[in-house]
Amino acid sequence: MNKITQLLSYRSHTIFELRRKLRQREYSPELIEEAIRKAVEYKWLDDVAATEQYINEQKRKGGHGRCWIEARLIDKGISRKIIDSQISKMWTDDIEKKLIYQLFNKLLSTNKGKTKQDNLKNRVYRAAMNRGFNSEISLLVFEEINSKRDREH
Repeated sequence: MNKITQLLSYRSHTIFELRRKLRQREYSPELIEEAIRKAVEYKWLDDVAATEQYINEQKRKGGHGRCWIEARLIDKGISRKIIDSQISKMWTDDIEKKLIYQLFNKLLSTNKGKTKQDNLKNRVYRAAMNRGFNSEISLLVFEEINSKRDREH
């Protein structure tokens, strides 16, 4: 239990992550399962809470969309049921749109005058896709930004 409290003191972990770390340290499977059972019982380990914390952290940081976040949660061993439940409660199209606006404005300002408009549109759109943002919302935001820029010029 000391190793678990030490690992959990650094950051929250999912059951899958903790199990993997304990296996890497070559604890017996029986000891690992008993330790995880107790950690869950004491509420030191909670995949729902870890998912909520991760989603909130990503919303605060920005830079990544729903698809990217879902993929990272799957990597962390979170069940599809928990991911779908928490994402539907905590992530909206408005949040996605706001984060895409931030990304696009940042990319547009750093590439100002460097590339042709068509190339810029492709670069910005690819950046949004690579960061797991919704393609339809990304296109909508880009068109809104473009029409606003056209009106200003």
